[in-house]
Amino acid sequence: MTLSKKAIALYNLLSIGANGAKTRKTLAELLNVDVRTVSVLSRQLIDAGVPVGSIRDSKRAGLFIIENQDELNKSTYSVENDALESMNRIHKLRGINLDNWYTEFTAQKNQLQNM
Repeated sequence: MTLSKKAIALYNLLSIGANGAKTRKTLAELLNVDVRTVSVLSRQLIDAGVPVGSIRDSKRAGLFIIENQDELNKSTYSVENDALESMNRIHKLRGINLDNWYTEFTAQKNQLQNM
């Protein structure tokens, strides 16, 4: 796999360990790209074998290079939860009867409004 210059630049900006995590917004500004591009570049690094982690904790949210098993577990936990939520949404959408959803929804809505 060939990495882009921007992916390599992102790699050079990432700190080793969660304590040095940088927000996607900060990284985007430093790379002169948008936040979505930072996510794409981080996936490129992961595909190339770089253990890029992310933390969504409000105190130190951001991207970093995973240093140990605990950081790996914390980084993958949120991704796994996102995947489970997406699969749940897919399952529910596939279970909706497209021929009569509106009638059923309207009946439920009217019942709640009359309470």
